[in-house]
Amino acid sequence: MKRCPYCGGEIKPGAGQCPHCDRQFGQNKDEQEEKASLSSMDAYQRTVPTWIFVVVVLLAVIGLVLVFVT
Repeated sequence: MKRCPYCGGEIKPGAGQCPHCDRQFGQNKDEQEEKASLSSMDAYQRTVPTWIFVVVVLLAVIGLVLVFVT
């Protein structure tokens, strides 16, 4: 088996991407960096709405508790 040049994980011969670190082979460095920055931006865009939802729900629960306690 071959080894990934980035993480050292075992990869199948002829593989275009490492299953361990998800880095692709055969692309130039600029393409890899652009793809990595886009994927991190996608992850950020997925987590921000989740946090907003959590904060809104917590504020609603606190409001309801205050209304019923007083």
